Amino acid sequence: MTRNYLSGSIKKALAIIECVGKSPKPLKASQVSSITKLDRATAFRILTYLTSLGYIFKDTSNNLYSLGHKIFEFGDKSDFLKSLTTLCFEHIKNLSPYVAGKRIEEVKKQFNLKSVIKLASNENPFGPSPLAIERVKNTLNITNRYPDSSGYDLRSLLAEKHMVNIDNVIIGNGSEGIMSAAIAEHVGARNVLISDINDERLKLAQKVCNAETFNPTKENLKEKMQSMGLKEGFDIGLEMSGSEAALDQMIDAMIMGGKVALLGIPPEKINFDLSKVIFKALTLKAIYGREVFETWYKGLALLDSGLDIKNIITHTFHYTEFEEAFNLLNSGKAGKVVLNWH
Repeated sequence: MTRNYLSGSIKKALAIIECVGKSPKPLKASQVSSITKLDRATAFRILTYLTSLGYIFKDTSNNLYSLGHKIFEFGDKSDFLKSLTTLCFEHIKNLSPYVAGKRIEEVKKQFNLKSVIKLASNENPFGPSPLAIERVKNTLNITNRYPDSSGYDLRSLLAEKHMVNIDNVIIGNGSEGIMSAAIAEHVGARNVLISDINDERLKLAQKVCNAETFNPTKENLKEKMQSMGLKEGFDIGLEMSGSEAALDQMIDAMIMGGKVALLGIPPEKINFDLSKVIFKALTLKAIYGREVFETWYKGLALLDSGLDIKNIITHTFHYTEFEEAFNLLNSGKAGKVVLNWH
């Protein structure tokens, strides 16, 4: 049964790749569905998965699909697999391969020349910049050290140039909040802050990721931001608690033009100062699950790339012990609880 299911899925995926590859222009998901005669949900699900693997490219500005970079790994010819190069357009086939020019030393020997100035291959006839030489000299004495894997200095300069920050805030430290902090850190956010009034939850967060933690009942948010080197506020806020006080606090901490995702469900109607959102030009987005398939495959891609959230599982119970498991969850002293049938 499993083999038949996998075989069918592979056939559908290959049909979609062939459909996109043969099209003279990028296609919409609905067009792929129509051409391959797959229902829209199936076509979209497989397109999303192929996109996460790199075989299909999705232009998010117009939601059009074309072949991705990974597909060209199959370009080598073999006796058993028809090369995809046979499917490319004629004007692509007729392109001449790039031939590298000869080095100056070869030209000197070939034509018995003493001085040669080469203007091809993007080479500078005046030699490297004195500034570049000086910078290389200054770094020779630290080549024994590991390079900065986070690219902090480079990212800071780029952020300054483009007038943006790479700071994130997570308000509402439930299991989803902790996992979101781990994801933000994994994809390169420089400053991630988790806020909660439960110290046990904050300790759990530190086991899952390296984010900063903050208890608003014991600490001052402005002082915490200053200690993190934040002067203007956070770029991104994820409100996951449904708490009126937490939302109000987060809005105050946002940078001008920041983005806020609303995931927590308030237990009742709340008072919300909309003027703060307007005058800060904030963008609000509610999360309600309509992007379910795409987020599933993004989640799988994150796990495949090394995201580790296993510490979010704090307890495991037999399914007959479900009452104890729910009581533990309601006490706020657990992360994710697993019920097993073994």
